[in-house]
Amino acid sequence: LDRAEQALRVQPQGHAALEQRINILCQLHQHAEAETAAMEAHAYHPQSPDILASLAWSYYDQGRYTEALFTFGQALDIHDRYLDALDGRATALRSLCRYADGEAAIGEAVGRVPHACRLHVEWGMLLDAADRYADALERVDRALDVDPFDTGAMVWRIRELGNLERFAEAEEAAERDERHDA
Repeated sequence: LDRAEQALRVQPQGHAALEQRINILCQLHQHAEAETAAMEAHAYHPQSPDILASLAWSYYDQGRYTEALFTFGQALDIHDRYLDALDGRATALRSLCRYADGEAAIGEAVGRVPHACRLHVEWGMLLDAADRYADALERVDRALDVDPFDTGAMVWRIRELGNLERFAEAEEAAERDERHDA
C-alpha cells in the first residue's frame, strides 16, 4: 500500500497506482476504503474496466454479489472482452445460485475469449455447483486443452473425477500433477 501511495503522490491520477491501491485495500479487507478509492479512481478514469472490476471484486469479497454483478456488467459495457469482468460476472451468478444465467454468461464469455483457460475453469465450477459433475469434468478438460499446466484446472479435474467416483483416475491425475510440480 505504501508503494501505491508513493506513486500517487508523484502522479495523483496514475491509473496503475489507483488500481493497485484498490486491490491492496481489498486484500487487507478494508472494503469501505477500497470502495471510496474506486469511486475516486473511476472519476479520473471513467472508461477503465479495470477499476470497475476491482470495485466489483471488492463487493464480491464482501458477499455483495448483486452489486458485484451489476458492477462487472458496467465494466463489460466499457470493454466487452475484459477477461476479469467476464469471469467475475459468471462467478457472481454462481454465488447467487443463478446457474442457468451463469451458464449463459460463461458460454457467451467463452465465445468472446475462447482461449482463456480461467473461463473454462469457471464454467466447470459453475456446473459443479449445480451438481452436474460430468459436464463440469468436460469443461475442466477443455481448460486443460487450452493450458495443460493450469493448476486450478488440474485441481478441479481431480475434484470432478472424485465427484463422479472415478477414484483411480483421480488418484492417477493427482500423481501426474504432483510429478509435474516437482
